[in-house]
Amino acid sequence: MPDWQIIIEDETTVRGRNPLPEPAAAGNRWRWLLLAGSVLLLAVVGVITLRAQRERGQMGMRQDLTAFLFKEETLRAGGQLTEAGHLLAPTAPARWRRDYWATFAPAAEPVRPRALELGTIAFDGRCAIVDVEAAGQPQVRHYCLGQAGWQRAPLPPAAWGSIPSAINFSNGVTLQFYERDQAFAEALVPDLRRLFELLAEAPGGGEALTGLLLRIEPDDLENPLLHQAAGEIVVNSPLLAQPVPLRGLTPAAEVRLALAQAILAQAGPASPVEPGLPGHLRFRLALREVMAMELMLPPEAQRQLRDEWKSGRDGPWRSPFQIYPPREPPFPSETLRLTALLTADYIQQRWGLKMLLDLDRLLRIDQAGGWDDLFLGTLQRPTIALDNEAEFYTAQGLRLLSTTWRAEDTMPPPLPLTVSMQQRLVAPAGWQRLLGQPLTGTDLTPLVVDFPDALEVNTPDNGSLALPCLPPGSQLEVRGEWLEMRRRLAADQLTLVKVQLAEVAPLDTEPLAYLVAGQPFAEQNPAEESRIYPGTAAYLQARRQREAEALLALRPKGTVQRLTRLSPSLAVTALPTPAGERPQFLF
Repeated sequence: MPDWQIIIEDETTVRGRNPLPEPAAAGNRWRWLLLAGSVLLLAVVGVITLRAQRERGQMGMRQDLTAFLFKEETLRAGGQLTEAGHLLAPTAPARWRRDYWATFAPAAEPVRPRALELGTIAFDGRCAIVDVEAAGQPQVRHYCLGQAGWQRAPLPPAAWGSIPSAINFSNGVTLQFYERDQAFAEALVPDLRRLFELLAEAPGGGEALTGLLLRIEPDDLENPLLHQAAGEIVVNSPLLAQPVPLRGLTPAAEVRLALAQAILAQAGPASPVEPGLPGHLRFRLALREVMAMELMLPPEAQRQLRDEWKSGRDGPWRSPFQIYPPREPPFPSETLRLTALLTADYIQQRWGLKMLLDLDRLLRIDQAGGWDDLFLGTLQRPTIALDNEAEFYTAQGLRLLSTTWRAEDTMPPPLPLTVSMQQRLVAPAGWQRLLGQPLTGTDLTPLVVDFPDALEVNTPDNGSLALPCLPPGSQLEVRGEWLEMRRRLAADQLTLVKVQLAEVAPLDTEPLAYLVAGQPFAEQNPAEESRIYPGTAAYLQARRQREAEALLALRPKGTVQRLTRLSPSLAVTALPTPAGERPQFLF
């Protein structure tokens, strides 16, 4: 008989055993898992679908934006301002709009559109920040999508980041920049070190820069130099700066040049009262621009600048160390700026950067004396010899060739000298100064004549009169001594040779009024009324000083007509004058 038996128990009463799961509970769990998986799958599909739709939308926006950029460039190159009104966002500030329109070519001088290449486009809602290469030059622009389509808008400051980085130099200067300009800032460092080493060689040059903060800030469509003050220089980002028109330099080169010139302006002792040398400020600016060019620009950019200086100069060589009449000979002040740059470049090529720095320092501390004193003490040659050498350097295609000068070739003509008075100039206290055109000799270059305030002009009838009473064109015999060879002389005697109007009068039928003291000329028929040329500053000045007795009308042919006798109480009344006609005065 088997030793086992069958016992039937209710499984719900069995202790110590795990009950089997109910079939219904297991089915519910699988249904929940299936539902969660379906929801997750739908979410993934939805995300993928939304991303695809977004990418298709951005692709369409990118295509529209690309078309807009090329249309914008076409209108800009053609100077089509009237057709370009829709290009700008209506909320753009007036200053930014003005700067934007300034980038357009003149309508009368259209240019070839630049080649554009779009880089990264960062969309932010309905706006986009675009990296563009225009003719190979990187730029960053901001566009927004409006009702009329894409429009150009000012760049938001947040596009450059919120926390700037900094590089500290051993001389106490700090360079501050944002992430987008990091590569540009790091490339600046070795060139800035060269500049600081040069300045450290000059007395006080290094100490003046201690604590100086250099900042690279984004300012859309603005100039390379944004701000300059004691202890701080702010330049624009090369990705946003506008280049100087017609110069041909890249925005990065313009920013480098502006930064170096601003640093040079802050280095060294503060400038005292303006020395009064003709062209003093112009030459100092030229010295700094040449130093900045040599230190901060690559050779190709230097060549571009020199070619611009050489090709932009028009007509014969004009010394940058002189004052010229405003109308005779006629030429713009830009010519003198270019000859100053070419002269500074010649000095740099022959004597080096240190010489430019020394000249700038001497002009700062007002120890230059005259131009001859400055150049004889530093370059061992007078001003006229330096002019000749710089002109030869320019004529030879900016090549440094051997030149010689002889002292006898630069000696001024003997005194007395007859000059035609061109205009009165601003003079130091206690002195008067005029610009005269020599009428004798082979060198007819205008020169400066200085003389004491108390010195009057002798007249042929043994009388005298004050210089303000003489019209431009009057011929004077000058006695005294030369201060600079063929440039400036100090007069101790002035004698009137002839009253002759310079070619600055109005129409032949209208006289020019001036005052004279005494009666140096023969009287003619007096007149009770006369039409007077409006430029009668000499009359008003002489009347205040009560040093004149006769009002003369000097006609363009040189004839003199006595109009009336003057007294301190003489009243001058301006008559009503119709629009477009010259004023008339009643005595």
